Amino acid sequence: NLPTAVAEGTLLREFAPPALVKGVDDVLGAYAAAPDSSHSQTVPLALEEGSQARYLEAVLTVSPFERMSSDGYSSIGSHVICIVLRDVTARRLYERKLEALARTDDLTGALSRRGLCDALTSANSDFVLFAVDLHRFNVINDMLGREKGDRVLQVVAQRLTSMAGQTGLVARIDGNVLCLALPAVECPSLSGMAEMVLASFDAPFDIDGMSVALEAHIGAALGPAAAGDTARWLEAAEQALGEAKQVGGRGWRAYDPASALRRMRSRMLEAEMPTALAAGQFFLRYQPQVSLETRAMLGVEALARWEHPSIGAVSPGEFIPIAEANGFITELGRFMLHEACRTALGWPEHLTV
Repeated sequence: NLPTAVAEGTLLREFAPPALVKGVDDVLGAYAAAPDSSHSQTVPLALEEGSQARYLEAVLTVSPFERMSSDGYSSIGSHVICIVLRDVTARRLYERKLEALARTDDLTGALSRRGLCDALTSANSDFVLFAVDLHRFNVINDMLGREKGDRVLQVVAQRLTSMAGQTGLVARIDGNVLCLALPAVECPSLSGMAEMVLASFDAPFDIDGMSVALEAHIGAALGPAAAGDTARWLEAAEQALGEAKQVGGRGWRAYDPASALRRMRSRMLEAEMPTALAAGQFFLRYQPQVSLETRAMLGVEALARWEHPSIGAVSPGEFIPIAEANGFITELGRFMLHEACRTALGWPEHLTV
């Protein structure tokens, strides 16, 4: 705390905050290294005034005394330090308010995705993350309206918060996806805890006097503090959630690195399909069709193949389902039809494709 009055002649070190004193030492050090020029530094200060904090910015400038001669201005070996203080308390409090809003979900009052990552990083301990998706939530919105749908999210967040207790964390990480983070020491059995989270949805939810039954899918992942990147472990829980959503009704899945690699490979192949077709990586192989009676060749079956430049041959059993799922199968089918017909023009007329 700054005293209300400082007697003239008092040394700066006797009353100034340590950060300000250090700033003066730093700027004096810079001046000593280059005494023919001015040096400046800005020092942030945080002062306590009772129960409140006051924030200042101190601009420190050291300048050499100069004299005029026939050769121009030159230093006379002395200097002066000017300290300008500016009160930035209002600005800093506003910035903190914005930071707090960015870390909180305004609908549910739970943490936001960013707030959860920051909280997990600050905790510096192992957590188990449960990404919770509300099954068929879009149907609830359609039936009850978006306002009631928002209330559902709020009530679910409250129930998860009760499960979290004093040591856990709850966040809304996507539209209808929430996350329950519990200290690993409180989850000796991952499956047991996941089943408990699922069981919390057994009782219907009271939405403004209306009883609403909900089911959930859950993706679970252990986030070790040693890993450092909390966002990566949150994504792991979401990847596990994607696996859980493949089954009907309720259910849960734990993060599986092998499964995650398969999903990553599928996304990579899906993204590269259009350019691969344009680059000529897709081609056809022809399988003969032979009459069992005459042993004569009747025609061929055209089979799609993909030779990837870096990973080699990609099985049709892998790329065909991806193409069917994203609609690329239409472009691939058109290519196969044109290529097979073009090639067949050089064959005997009785052969079919």
